[in-house]
Amino acid sequence: MGRVVGLAFGLGVMLAALWLVLSGHFEPLLIGIGLVSVVGVVGLCLSLGIVDREGLPFHLLPRLIIYWSILALKIVRDNVIVAYTILRPKGRVKPGLVTISPELKTDLGRTIYANAITLTPGTYTVSIDQDCLLVHGLNEAAAQSDKSDEAWREVPEA
Repeated sequence: MGRVVGLAFGLGVMLAALWLVLSGHFEPLLIGIGLVSVVGVVGLCLSLGIVDREGLPFHLLPRLIIYWSILALKIVRDNVIVAYTILRPKGRVKPGLVTISPELKTDLGRTIYANAITLTPGTYTVSIDQDCLLVHGLNEAAAQSDKSDEAWREVPEA
């Protein structure tokens, strides 16, 4: 029970901080309305029983920072590659499908991995099964790079 209360408190703090940052309003009335909203959402989450370690993976924060940095670098790099491919398409556009079997144990990890592939220019995840992902690439080399890229080893899992 104490663990759930701690997670609920963490959820409340996170939601309140997010609300303050996104709203940018610091008038007492609006802060009060935001506080009531946060308490309501946390109460709803508690009553639905969805406050757990997998739903609030605070323990993954250090790995998430590393992962987001790697993902940002991959997005910039692949943007340059896709732009070059579009500007000089001679023989470079060879779309293909590749099956990737990630060594990830949780649904959260597989979902984060599939979304990262889709966010990366030139590739997107067509389907996701329990054991594998089907990835389409602007050229087969782009899809293959997602298959062999060591950066994806940093995908955080609950």
